[in-house]
Amino acid sequence: MECRRRNQNIRIADELALPAKCSPDMGKAAHDDSVHLALAIGCITGYPLVLPTLALGALLGGLGALGVLLWGWGDRRSTLPYGPYLIIGVLYVLARGTTMHPFP
Repeated sequence: MECRRRNQNIRIADELALPAKCSPDMGKAAHDDSVHLALAIGCITGYPLVLPTLALGALLGGLGALGVLLWGWGDRRSTLPYGPYLIIGVLYVLARGTTMHPFP
């Protein structure tokens, strides 16, 4: 009984996670793990800090992809894990940020 309730709660949270996940265009780009991680980041940081945290994670992911292209470790069709960049963004904002000035 407990396992069924837990699975139902996860399914409800998964359906409400992000509207972009339901979009047919974003479903191919954003993996489920990244969407769940973004939901967890929102729960951990709260409303004022979730936006700069996700923006910093996206910026770091873009810089990482650019580095992979410049050093020749992959091409434009290569895939990169997005989670580590999001986690680095969370750690930075939680260590340095406040609700008024997340990037001191």
